[in-house]
Amino acid sequence: MNNEPCIHCIYFKPSMFKPYIGQCLRLGITVVSKTEVPCTNFKEVSIEELKNMLRRGEWLYCMNCNVMITDEDELEKHVGKHLVTSIPETDEFIQEEALPGD
Repeated sequence: MNNEPCIHCIYFKPSMFKPYIGQCLRLGITVVSKTEVPCTNFKEVSIEELKNMLRRGEWLYCMNCNVMITDEDELEKHVGKHLVTSIPETDEFIQEEALPGD
């Protein structure tokens, strides 16, 4: 694990545009994954947990490739090499951060 434990936690739902910021599904709060020490609720993402999410009908997302993962065959291609998470949070106000084009 690196120095961003939240990103590697099963309860972390990252922002699509800023993946180091996201929702902690366990605590119900927005967190920044820049701490050195994980919280007491930390549970490392495992391939089995990701497969269980797919079996429950949830989709996963590869943050490196920006693609949805909908079955176990796709998951096998990404896990271990890329950052695979639950579907990231979308930000309805992201356009406010974009620079004007005029």
